[in-house]
Amino acid sequence: MTEEKIEIDEIKKGLGIIANVMLLGQSTQENFLKTKENGKMFESLCSMTESYTRVLEDKMERWEAEERYRQNIALQAMETYAEGRAIIRMRKAE
Repeated sequence: MTEEKIEIDEIKKGLGIIANVMLLGQSTQENFLKTKENGKMFESLCSMTESYTRVLEDKMERWEAEERYRQNIALQAMETYAEGRAIIRMRKAE
């Protein structure tokens, strides 16, 4: 199974979509929601947005974990390099 690479831009776009849905909800006229069909459509839209929010939260958590892993790898590489340079300097000093 291949792992999905999570891009921060994808998460940002998703947050933009959610923000647009929220703005739509705020700007919707009260009488629009009074009809049963419109009320059901809006309820469905809210439900889909809630599900999408959970997906984005999961992706963000995985992205953060991946980012911490990448940072740890970079730090380990720098520490290894510094240790190697220290050993070289020590041997030259002998």
